[in-house]
Amino acid sequence: MLYSKKNYLLMALSALFILVGFILMSGGQSEDPTAFSPEIFSSRRIVVAPIVCLIGFCLMVYAILVKPHRLLPHGLCHPGEARHSPHREERGGGSLMTILQSVILALVEGLTEFLPVSSTGHMILTEGILGMESTAYLKAFTVMIQFGAILSVVVYYFRRFLPFPIFGLKPDPTTSLGGWRLYGLMIIGCIPAAILGALFNDTIDDLLGNTWVVLTMLFLGGILMIYFDRIFTGKTERKVTTQNAFIIGLFQCLAMVPGVSRSMATIFGGMQQGLTRRQAAEFSFFLAVPTMFGATLLKGYKLYKELGMGVFEENWQTLLIGNVVAFLVALLAIKFFISFVTKYGFRAFGYYRIILSVGIAIALLLGANISLG
Repeated sequence: MLYSKKNYLLMALSALFILVGFILMSGGQSEDPTAFSPEIFSSRRIVVAPIVCLIGFCLMVYAILVKPHRLLPHGLCHPGEARHSPHREERGGGSLMTILQSVILALVEGLTEFLPVSSTGHMILTEGILGMESTAYLKAFTVMIQFGAILSVVVYYFRRFLPFPIFGLKPDPTTSLGGWRLYGLMIIGCIPAAILGALFNDTIDDLLGNTWVVLTMLFLGGILMIYFDRIFTGKTERKVTTQNAFIIGLFQCLAMVPGVSRSMATIFGGMQQGLTRRQAAEFSFFLAVPTMFGATLLKGYKLYKELGMGVFEENWQTLLIGNVVAFLVALLAIKFFISFVTKYGFRAFGYYRIILSVGIAIALLLGANISLG
């Protein structure tokens, strides 16, 4: 049986989960390799790492067993599937979105993009609650308003991004995570996601829109977050190395599964590498800039190729308003998040993910309609 790109993407992600599980099991090197360390029986090694490996194993089994869709002649569809005309979507490629809907989605994006609660999962659930049709423009909109969110990072940490003095403004001298070195680390950290994105960019969208996948990963991510917050307790700031950046980039790829949360994956990748909570959160913000900027450009280009320039001319208001709202809200969210995690850690976000996923799952089982059509 021939596999589709979706199968290969799932296989790659499952292998990545298993690799991350082994990284979690390995831990740091001891100064005395012959000495016994009780850390071998830590929760990270006997609880968290096996759970991550189990998720990878289950994804691998699913990727091997799931049957790829058969290719049918143009205009035909599989039994039980509604016929869909591309011209119909082109005519309504985004016109159904109102200004109010764009503001609501941008509020959700700005609030959740840099919090470890899965902005993609929240966007999918919000679209379902609003009863929005899953058009090409809606899918592009949810990605392209991330530009406003990443712009807030550049503004908030403006001096970190300065490679040299400009107009009297000087780079931040108090940190090693800035200037040209920061740009190099961001590039290295983005390499894993860039490779997977280039190979499977046409099929990643197929993983989106499944409410139950989102809820499952929200729940499991909440449990892992509570454990991670207990076992990774870096107290002293250290210099981020190229190896640290690359491994954190591997963690970032886990967020291709909707509901995992890019922020959560990269933050705990950083904490696993020995960074403090604040360092891990800040590097997660920085890594989002090239990753999400590239995703925004790619999604915009694909939308242009599919529907032409007309879709931007018809929907520029919602796109502009969405980016402005996402920028302003994300700016406040970053300030709150850094202050909160430095004092209280990530456990509260883990409980929030669990409560949200269980609550929505109960609502769905009781008959609530929260899905994208």
